[in-house]
Amino acid sequence: MVASLPIVIVIFYYFFLVFVILANIELTKVYSRILNTVFLCSVLVVAYNFIPTQQMDLYRYYLMLDEVEHMDINWNQIINYGPYRQTILTSIYFNIMSKIENRSWFVIFPTGMVFSLIFFVSNKFRKDYNITYSSFAFFMVSIISVSSVFLIITGVRQNLAWSLLMVAVYYDFFSKEKKRVMNVVLYVLPLLVHLSAAPIVVLRLVLILVKKFPFLKYLLILWPLSLIIFTNIHNYLPPILQSSLVVLGRYVENVENYIPTAQFAVAIVSYVLILFLITSMKKRNTLANFISKDYYNFYYLVLLFGISSIFIPTLFSRTFELVIYISLPMFSSVLTTKFNFRLPILLIIIAMFVVLFYWQDLMLGYFF
Repeated sequence: MVASLPIVIVIFYYFFLVFVILANIELTKVYSRILNTVFLCSVLVVAYNFIPTQQMDLYRYYLMLDEVEHMDINWNQIINYGPYRQTILTSIYFNIMSKIENRSWFVIFPTGMVFSLIFFVSNKFRKDYNITYSSFAFFMVSIISVSSVFLIITGVRQNLAWSLLMVAVYYDFFSKEKKRVMNVVLYVLPLLVHLSAAPIVVLRLVLILVKKFPFLKYLLILWPLSLIIFTNIHNYLPPILQSSLVVLGRYVENVENYIPTAQFAVAIVSYVLILFLITSMKKRNTLANFISKDYYNFYYLVLLFGISSIFIPTLFSRTFELVIYISLPMFSSVLTTKFNFRLPILLIIIAMFVVLFYWQDLMLGYFF
Protein backbone atom coordinates (compact mmCIF):
# COMPACT_ATOMS: atom_id res chain seq x y z
CA MET A 1 0.00 0.00 0.00
CA VAL A 2 1.03 3.56 -0.65
CA ALA A 3 2.32 5.72 2.18
CA SER A 4 -0.45 8.03 3.30
CA LEU A 5 1.57 11.29 3.39
CA PRO A 6 1.73 11.82 -0.44
CA ILE A 7 -2.03 11.17 -0.63
CA VAL A 8 -2.66 13.72 2.11
CA ILE A 9 -0.52 16.27 0.24
CA VAL A 10 -2.46 15.68 -3.01
CA ILE A 11 -5.79 16.13 -1.18
CA PHE A 12 -4.49 19.24 0.63
CA TYR A 13 -3.32 20.72 -2.69
CA TYR A 14 -6.78 20.22 -4.21
CA PHE A 15 -8.71 21.83 -1.35
CA PHE A 16 -6.17 24.63 -1.02
CA LEU A 17 -6.86 25.51 -4.67
CA VAL A 18 -10.61 25.45 -3.98
CA PHE A 19 -10.00 27.87 -1.08
CA VAL A 20 -7.94 30.10 -3.40
CA ILE A 21 -10.86 30.26 -5.86
CA LEU A 22 -13.46 31.11 -3.22
CA ALA A 23 -11.27 33.63 -1.37
CA ASN A 24 -9.70 35.03 -4.57
CA ILE A 25 -6.18 34.73 -3.15
CA GLU A 26 -3.21 35.74 -5.27
CA LEU A 27 -0.08 33.62 -4.79
CA THR A 28 3.34 34.75 -5.97
CA LYS A 29 5.00 32.78 -8.75
CA VAL A 30 7.72 31.53 -6.37
CA TYR A 31 5.26 30.08 -3.85
CA SER A 32 3.13 28.75 -6.68
CA ARG A 33 6.08 26.82 -8.13
CA ILE A 34 7.06 25.44 -4.73
CA LEU A 35 3.50 24.24 -4.14
CA ASN A 36 3.29 22.71 -7.63
CA THR A 37 6.64 20.97 -7.19
CA VAL A 38 5.61 19.42 -3.86
CA PHE A 39 2.34 18.30 -5.45
CA LEU A 40 4.13 16.80 -8.46
CA CYS A 41 6.62 14.90 -6.29
CA SER A 42 3.76 13.54 -4.18
CA VAL A 43 1.88 12.38 -7.28
CA LEU A 44 5.00 10.63 -8.58
CA VAL A 45 5.44 8.81 -5.26
CA VAL A 46 1.83 7.66 -5.49
CA ALA A 47 2.32 6.58 -9.11
CA TYR A 48 5.50 4.66 -8.30
CA ASN A 49 3.84 2.71 -5.49
CA PHE A 50 0.58 2.11 -7.33
CA ILE A 51 -0.42 -1.53 -7.78
CA PRO A 52 -3.30 -1.87 -10.30
CA THR A 53 -6.21 -4.25 -9.99
CA GLN A 54 -7.24 -6.50 -12.88
CA GLN A 55 -10.01 -4.08 -13.92
CA MET A 56 -7.60 -1.22 -14.62
CA ASP A 57 -5.96 -0.31 -17.92
CA LEU A 58 -2.60 -0.21 -16.17
CA TYR A 59 -2.88 -3.92 -15.30
CA ARG A 60 -3.45 -4.67 -19.00
CA TYR A 61 -0.46 -2.50 -19.92
CA TYR A 62 1.77 -4.47 -17.56
CA LEU A 63 0.68 -7.69 -19.30
CA MET A 64 1.63 -6.13 -22.65
CA LEU A 65 5.06 -5.24 -21.28
CA ASP A 66 5.53 -8.86 -20.26
CA GLU A 67 4.65 -10.00 -23.79
CA VAL A 68 7.30 -7.87 -25.51
CA GLU A 69 9.93 -8.01 -22.76
CA HIS A 70 12.11 -10.61 -24.51
CA MET A 71 11.72 -9.21 -28.04
CA ASP A 72 14.46 -7.15 -29.66
CA ILE A 73 14.00 -3.41 -29.98
CA ASN A 74 14.05 -2.58 -33.68
CA TRP A 75 11.91 -0.66 -36.12
CA ASN A 76 10.28 -3.77 -37.58
CA GLN A 77 9.30 -4.92 -34.10
CA ILE A 78 7.87 -1.53 -33.17
CA ILE A 79 5.70 -0.95 -36.27
CA ASN A 80 4.58 -4.53 -36.84
CA TYR A 81 4.43 -6.31 -33.50
CA GLY A 82 4.65 -3.70 -30.76
CA PRO A 83 1.69 -2.80 -28.54
CA TYR A 84 -0.36 0.06 -30.03
CA ARG A 85 1.77 0.03 -33.17
CA GLN A 86 -0.63 2.51 -34.86
CA THR A 87 0.65 5.11 -32.39
CA ILE A 88 4.41 5.01 -32.87
CA LEU A 89 5.50 6.95 -29.78
CA THR A 90 3.40 4.72 -27.54
CA SER A 91 4.77 1.60 -29.22
CA ILE A 92 8.37 2.82 -28.79
CA TYR A 93 7.72 3.66 -25.14
CA PHE A 94 6.18 0.24 -24.42
CA ASN A 95 9.08 -1.55 -26.10
CA ILE A 96 11.74 0.42 -24.20
CA MET A 97 10.02 0.21 -20.81
CA SER A 98 9.47 -3.55 -21.21
CA LYS A 99 13.23 -3.96 -20.72
CA ILE A 100 13.11 -2.36 -17.26
CA GLU A 101 12.37 -5.00 -14.65
CA ASN A 102 10.72 -2.64 -12.19
CA ARG A 103 7.33 -1.94 -13.80
CA SER A 104 6.63 0.97 -11.45
CA TRP A 105 8.87 3.20 -13.56
CA PHE A 106 6.49 2.69 -16.50
CA VAL A 107 3.93 5.13 -15.04
CA ILE A 108 6.41 7.71 -13.76
CA PHE A 109 7.23 9.35 -17.12
CA PRO A 110 3.68 9.84 -18.54
CA THR A 111 2.28 10.92 -15.16
CA GLY A 112 5.10 13.38 -14.61
CA MET A 113 4.82 14.66 -18.20
CA VAL A 114 1.09 15.38 -17.89
CA PHE A 115 1.44 17.59 -14.82
CA SER A 116 4.75 19.11 -15.95
CA LEU A 117 3.16 20.21 -19.24
CA ILE A 118 0.15 21.60 -17.37
CA PHE A 119 2.43 23.65 -15.11
CA PHE A 120 4.61 24.70 -18.07
CA VAL A 121 1.67 26.07 -20.08
CA SER A 122 0.12 27.68 -16.99
CA ASN A 123 3.40 29.44 -16.15
CA LYS A 124 3.69 30.66 -19.74
CA PHE A 125 0.19 32.14 -19.53
CA ARG A 126 0.90 33.81 -16.19
CA LYS A 127 4.08 35.29 -17.60
CA ASP A 128 2.78 36.36 -21.02
CA TYR A 129 -0.74 37.47 -20.11
CA ASN A 130 -0.58 38.11 -16.37
CA ILE A 131 -3.52 35.85 -15.54
CA THR A 132 -4.51 35.53 -11.90
CA TYR A 133 -3.55 32.63 -9.66
CA SER A 134 -7.23 31.97 -8.98
CA SER A 135 -7.68 31.36 -12.73
CA PHE A 136 -4.94 28.75 -12.61
CA ALA A 137 -6.50 27.28 -9.45
CA PHE A 138 -9.90 26.94 -11.16
CA PHE A 139 -8.22 25.32 -14.15
CA MET A 140 -6.25 22.87 -11.98
CA VAL A 141 -9.25 21.97 -9.81
CA SER A 142 -11.20 21.21 -12.99
CA ILE A 143 -8.48 18.88 -14.32
CA ILE A 144 -8.02 17.02 -11.02
CA SER A 145 -11.79 16.65 -10.64
CA VAL A 146 -12.62 15.54 -14.17
CA SER A 147 -9.53 13.54 -15.12
CA SER A 148 -8.54 12.65 -11.53
CA VAL A 149 -5.01 11.88 -10.41
CA PHE A 150 -6.13 8.26 -10.18
CA LEU A 151 -7.05 8.01 -13.88
CA ILE A 152 -4.02 9.98 -15.04
CA ILE A 153 -1.81 7.39 -13.31
CA THR A 154 -3.70 4.33 -14.54
CA GLY A 155 -4.58 5.59 -18.04
CA VAL A 156 -0.98 6.45 -19.04
CA ARG A 157 -1.70 7.35 -22.70
CA GLN A 158 -4.86 9.42 -23.02
CA ASN A 159 -4.11 12.27 -20.64
CA LEU A 160 -0.60 12.54 -22.03
CA ALA A 161 -2.17 13.07 -25.47
CA TRP A 162 -4.53 15.70 -23.98
CA SER A 163 -1.65 17.57 -22.35
CA LEU A 164 0.32 17.53 -25.62
CA LEU A 165 -2.74 18.97 -27.39
CA MET A 166 -2.89 21.65 -24.71
CA VAL A 167 0.71 22.63 -25.54
CA ALA A 168 -0.14 22.66 -29.26
CA VAL A 169 -3.12 24.95 -28.65
CA TYR A 170 -0.99 27.34 -26.61
CA TYR A 171 1.71 27.70 -29.26
CA ASP A 172 -0.88 27.85 -32.03
CA PHE A 173 -3.09 30.60 -30.62
CA PHE A 174 -1.17 32.35 -27.80
CA SER A 175 2.57 32.14 -28.29
CA LYS A 176 4.25 35.44 -29.09
CA GLU A 177 6.53 33.57 -31.51
CA LYS A 178 4.64 32.07 -34.45
CA LYS A 179 6.37 29.01 -35.94
CA ARG A 180 4.14 27.07 -38.30
CA VAL A 181 6.38 24.03 -38.65
CA MET A 182 6.60 23.64 -34.88
CA ASN A 183 2.81 24.03 -34.60
CA VAL A 184 2.26 21.22 -37.09
CA VAL A 185 4.69 18.98 -35.20
CA LEU A 186 2.94 19.75 -31.90
CA TYR A 187 -0.43 18.70 -33.36
CA VAL A 188 1.05 15.50 -34.80
CA LEU A 189 2.68 14.35 -31.54
CA PRO A 190 -0.62 13.59 -29.71
CA LEU A 191 -1.68 11.41 -32.67
CA LEU A 192 1.42 9.30 -32.11
CA VAL A 193 0.42 8.77 -28.46
CA HIS A 194 -3.35 8.15 -28.54
CA LEU A 195 -5.80 8.08 -31.46
CA SER A 196 -8.50 9.84 -29.46
CA ALA A 197 -6.62 13.05 -30.32
CA ALA A 198 -7.48 12.62 -34.02
CA PRO A 199 -10.96 14.29 -33.98
CA ILE A 200 -9.53 17.38 -32.27
CA VAL A 201 -6.69 17.69 -34.76
CA VAL A 202 -9.27 17.37 -37.55
CA LEU A 203 -11.26 20.19 -35.91
CA ARG A 204 -8.17 22.40 -36.16
CA LEU A 205 -8.21 21.78 -39.91
CA VAL A 206 -11.97 22.44 -40.02
CA LEU A 207 -11.26 25.83 -38.42
CA ILE A 208 -9.50 26.87 -41.62
CA LEU A 209 -12.77 26.32 -43.53
CA VAL A 210 -14.86 27.97 -40.81
CA LYS A 211 -12.82 31.16 -41.25
CA LYS A 212 -14.15 31.45 -44.80
CA PHE A 213 -17.56 29.86 -44.24
CA PRO A 214 -18.66 30.57 -40.62
CA PHE A 215 -21.98 28.73 -40.99
CA LEU A 216 -20.10 25.43 -41.31
CA LYS A 217 -19.47 25.26 -37.56
CA TYR A 218 -23.18 24.70 -36.92
CA LEU A 219 -23.17 21.73 -39.30
CA LEU A 220 -20.76 20.07 -36.89
CA ILE A 221 -23.78 19.00 -34.85
CA LEU A 222 -24.49 16.50 -37.64
CA TRP A 223 -21.00 14.96 -37.59
CA PRO A 224 -22.18 11.52 -36.25
CA LEU A 225 -23.89 11.00 -39.62
CA SER A 226 -20.47 11.10 -41.27
CA LEU A 227 -19.61 7.80 -39.57
CA ILE A 228 -21.95 6.10 -42.05
CA ILE A 229 -20.12 7.62 -45.02
CA PHE A 230 -16.61 6.92 -43.72
CA THR A 231 -17.51 3.35 -42.80
CA ASN A 232 -18.37 2.68 -46.45
CA ILE A 233 -15.03 4.04 -47.70
CA HIS A 234 -13.03 2.67 -44.79
CA ASN A 235 -10.55 0.71 -46.92
CA TYR A 236 -9.63 3.75 -49.02
CA LEU A 237 -8.60 5.94 -46.08
CA PRO A 238 -5.05 6.45 -44.71
CA PRO A 239 -4.09 3.92 -41.98
CA ILE A 240 -4.30 6.44 -39.12
CA LEU A 241 -7.88 7.39 -40.13
CA GLN A 242 -8.80 3.72 -40.44
CA SER A 243 -7.51 3.14 -36.91
CA SER A 244 -9.43 6.18 -35.63
CA LEU A 245 -12.64 4.83 -37.18
CA VAL A 246 -12.04 1.49 -35.49
CA VAL A 247 -11.74 3.29 -32.14
CA LEU A 248 -14.93 5.28 -32.82
CA GLY A 249 -16.63 2.04 -33.81
CA ARG A 250 -15.83 0.56 -30.41
CA TYR A 251 -17.38 3.58 -28.71
CA VAL A 252 -20.56 3.17 -30.76
CA GLU A 253 -20.70 -0.60 -30.16
CA ASN A 254 -20.47 -0.04 -26.40
CA VAL A 255 -23.38 2.43 -26.26
CA GLU A 256 -25.96 -0.22 -25.35
CA ASN A 257 -23.82 -1.45 -22.45
CA TYR A 258 -22.97 2.01 -21.20
CA ILE A 259 -24.05 2.84 -17.66
CA PRO A 260 -24.49 6.61 -17.02
CA THR A 261 -21.98 7.90 -14.48
CA ALA A 262 -21.55 11.03 -12.42
CA GLN A 263 -18.86 12.14 -14.87
CA PHE A 264 -21.29 11.87 -17.80
CA ALA A 265 -23.94 13.91 -15.94
CA VAL A 266 -21.40 16.54 -14.95
CA ALA A 267 -20.18 16.73 -18.56
CA ILE A 268 -23.73 17.54 -19.74
CA VAL A 269 -24.17 20.29 -17.13
CA SER A 270 -20.71 21.75 -17.68
CA TYR A 271 -20.97 21.73 -21.50
CA VAL A 272 -24.16 23.81 -21.23
CA LEU A 273 -22.75 26.20 -18.61
CA ILE A 274 -19.46 26.78 -20.45
CA LEU A 275 -21.30 27.34 -23.74
CA PHE A 276 -23.60 29.82 -21.97
CA LEU A 277 -20.66 31.67 -20.42
CA ILE A 278 -18.57 32.09 -23.56
CA THR A 279 -21.51 33.05 -25.81
CA SER A 280 -22.72 35.58 -23.23
CA MET A 281 -19.30 37.14 -22.98
CA LYS A 282 -18.94 37.17 -26.76
CA LYS A 283 -22.23 39.02 -27.18
CA ARG A 284 -21.32 41.52 -24.45
CA ASN A 285 -17.85 41.96 -25.91
CA THR A 286 -16.25 41.19 -22.53
CA LEU A 287 -13.82 38.46 -23.54
CA ALA A 288 -10.23 39.12 -22.47
CA ASN A 289 -8.01 40.77 -25.06
CA PHE A 290 -5.85 37.66 -25.42
CA ILE A 291 -8.86 35.56 -26.54
CA SER A 292 -8.38 35.67 -30.30
CA LYS A 293 -11.17 35.01 -32.77
CA ASP A 294 -9.40 31.86 -33.97
CA TYR A 295 -9.09 30.41 -30.46
CA TYR A 296 -12.70 31.26 -29.65
CA ASN A 297 -13.93 29.55 -32.83
CA PHE A 298 -11.71 26.50 -32.21
CA TYR A 299 -12.96 26.24 -28.63
CA TYR A 300 -16.52 26.59 -29.88
CA LEU A 301 -15.96 23.83 -32.46
CA VAL A 302 -14.64 21.45 -29.79
CA LEU A 303 -17.67 22.21 -27.60
CA LEU A 304 -20.08 21.55 -30.49
CA PHE A 305 -18.26 18.33 -31.34
CA GLY A 306 -18.51 17.19 -27.74
CA ILE A 307 -22.17 18.09 -27.35
CA SER A 308 -23.11 16.38 -30.63
CA SER A 309 -21.41 13.21 -29.35
CA ILE A 310 -23.96 12.82 -26.54
CA PHE A 311 -25.28 9.56 -28.01
CA ILE A 312 -21.74 8.18 -27.98
CA PRO A 313 -21.23 8.55 -24.20
CA THR A 314 -17.57 7.52 -23.97
CA LEU A 315 -16.54 10.00 -26.66
CA PHE A 316 -18.82 12.61 -25.08
CA SER A 317 -17.08 12.31 -21.70
CA ARG A 318 -13.57 12.08 -23.15
CA THR A 319 -14.05 15.21 -25.26
CA PHE A 320 -15.20 17.02 -22.13
CA GLU A 321 -11.84 16.14 -20.53
CA LEU A 322 -10.07 17.66 -23.52
CA VAL A 323 -12.22 20.80 -23.25
CA ILE A 324 -10.93 21.28 -19.70
CA TYR A 325 -7.31 20.92 -20.81
CA ILE A 326 -7.63 23.79 -23.30
CA SER A 327 -9.79 26.01 -21.08
CA LEU A 328 -7.22 28.00 -19.06
CA PRO A 329 -7.51 31.13 -21.29
CA MET A 330 -11.31 30.93 -21.28
CA PHE A 331 -11.54 30.31 -17.53
CA SER A 332 -9.24 33.28 -16.92
CA SER A 333 -11.41 35.47 -19.13
CA VAL A 334 -14.59 34.40 -17.33
CA LEU A 335 -13.17 34.87 -13.83
CA THR A 336 -11.84 38.37 -14.56
CA THR A 337 -14.83 39.74 -16.47
CA LYS A 338 -16.66 42.73 -15.02
CA PHE A 339 -20.00 40.94 -15.40
CA ASN A 340 -21.23 38.76 -12.55
CA PHE A 341 -21.11 35.11 -13.57
CA ARG A 342 -20.79 33.75 -10.04
CA LEU A 343 -23.84 31.49 -10.25
CA PRO A 344 -22.76 29.46 -13.32
CA ILE A 345 -19.18 29.37 -12.02
CA LEU A 346 -20.44 28.11 -8.65
CA LEU A 347 -22.52 25.47 -10.43
CA ILE A 348 -19.45 24.31 -12.36
CA ILE A 349 -17.46 24.04 -9.09
CA ILE A 350 -20.30 22.00 -7.53
CA ALA A 351 -20.34 19.77 -10.61
CA MET A 352 -16.58 19.24 -10.26
CA PHE A 353 -17.08 18.19 -6.64
CA VAL A 354 -19.65 15.63 -7.77
CA VAL A 355 -17.05 14.05 -10.04
CA LEU A 356 -14.41 14.26 -7.30
CA PHE A 357 -16.58 12.30 -4.88
CA TYR A 358 -17.43 9.85 -7.65
CA TRP A 359 -13.71 9.11 -8.06
CA GLN A 360 -12.95 9.06 -4.33
CA ASP A 361 -14.61 5.68 -3.87
CA LEU A 362 -12.12 4.32 -6.39
CA MET A 363 -9.06 6.24 -5.32
CA LEU A 364 -9.29 6.73 -1.55
CA GLY A 365 -10.91 3.34 -1.09
CA TYR A 366 -7.98 1.77 -2.92
CA PHE A 367 -5.25 3.55 -1.00
CA PHE A 368 -6.75 3.39 2.46
